[in-house]
Amino acid sequence: MKNKILKILLYIFTFLFLIYPTSYGISDLKVVFTFFAILIVVLLIYKKLKVFQKHPIKEKFYPWILLFLAIITRIGIVLLFENHLIQVSDFEGALSASNTLDFFSDYHRVFTHWILYPAIIHVVYQIFGSSQLIALLTNAVILIISSLLVYKVSTIIFKNKTYGFISGLIYICWPSNILYTLVFSQEHMCLLLLLIVLYLFLIIEKNNELNLNIKKIILLILIGICLGLSTFFKNFAPAFILAFIIYYFLKGFTEKNIKKYTLMKLGTIVIILIGFIATKNVVFIGIDHLAGHPVSRNITPCYLNVGLNLKGTYNKNIYDEYFNAVKENNYDYDKANDEIMALLKKRLSDKNASIWQKGFFDYKAKIIFGNDEAKISWVVSSINAKGSMQITDFIENEYTNLNNYYFIILVTLMAIGLISMNKNKDLKKFLLYLVLFGSLLLLLLVEAQNRYMYAVQPIICILATGGLFDIIKYWEVKNEKVLKTNKSKTLD
Repeated sequence: MKNKILKILLYIFTFLFLIYPTSYGISDLKVVFTFFAILIVVLLIYKKLKVFQKHPIKEKFYPWILLFLAIITRIGIVLLFENHLIQVSDFEGALSASNTLDFFSDYHRVFTHWILYPAIIHVVYQIFGSSQLIALLTNAVILIISSLLVYKVSTIIFKNKTYGFISGLIYICWPSNILYTLVFSQEHMCLLLLLIVLYLFLIIEKNNELNLNIKKIILLILIGICLGLSTFFKNFAPAFILAFIIYYFLKGFTEKNIKKYTLMKLGTIVIILIGFIATKNVVFIGIDHLAGHPVSRNITPCYLNVGLNLKGTYNKNIYDEYFNAVKENNYDYDKANDEIMALLKKRLSDKNASIWQKGFFDYKAKIIFGNDEAKISWVVSSINAKGSMQITDFIENEYTNLNNYYFIILVTLMAIGLISMNKNKDLKKFLLYLVLFGSLLLLLLVEAQNRYMYAVQPIICILATGGLFDIIKYWEVKNEKVLKTNKSKTLD
């Protein structure tokens, strides 16, 4: 009975995941069909060329190859382009603040996620000197470490280093992510912290013992700390915490001692939450000091007010409503939040409000997951602002098209990976799908921007790897059946 319930719940989730985000990511079926045709040709060639099968890359070299490629792509792109671009928009303000530590404006009182990363980079400046080059090289180092963590997380998920190696390659070679190294964004740090969270969580789950020892408690506290820190760069922490809870709930269907298991997992979540809440409180005290006055602890009403109004995209006038409410309430953020929420509820009670209009969330979903162009657009804007390179036409056209094809293929492979996840009831893989699903649902509620999914894109690389190897396994099984059939006919 338990297995049937688990199976049904996984099928329901799969159905929802295929609707959103998958159906939006697979935006061009011609790309999908072309990819499968090329893959079949590659598999046929690989089967003929025995030399590659006899001399595979040794597993001990996997991390070193990934490290080399990550250094070449991330540091290489910085050295190649740094002199030919300047930061624009919020990124320019963040880079400037990394030099001046000027966080005294109302902007920083509200948008606290633009404080901590510039402050960290300022510390780096004290060692290596202050320049855009140093800031972007710091981005590169963060992303090099992230590349190795993609390898480690994928290896644990699939219990196979080759899977981890391919996941790392997919992540490192993602065209838009290579270019995005050039943008001074706090999202790079968020991406790293979320990968650390997944890695630590999976390390704990490798040992299925129902007990809390010192090592496990320390790792759980570290998970809470990393999640707490991540909220100061981009807040996907709620999706991760909820995913952990649902994962534990579903895993309970496979446990015999359900009472002990429930108490153990409740304790696990409590420890994570303690680390999470304590970290947020401590960091907020530090940010108050950097800003020179108390900052907002919660701007969810601000984001909801923008995300659930008009088209759900950037709107300065709606953002100004929040800033005005803060000022009018003498920087009493709780009162300002109550005022904005009351305003939002009043708007949403109107049947003509944008959120009730046909296609509202469909429109936002297309922006969020319909392609992967926004990160490239920011780099193009940065190059154009400097005006010293004649390469933006190529980047905007050929490079962007290549990147979108890449994105469509990864989403397709990720969808295929759902099949084995359901068949094998692979809950560790399910956890990644759940984290991604929850993160993208959060993005439907706030201002719709395509680049906002950046911090959880490594998950797509890992899940796409699973789908790729599912196809290869299916191909091999089919070939073996054909060979056996041919042999039996020959013998007859």
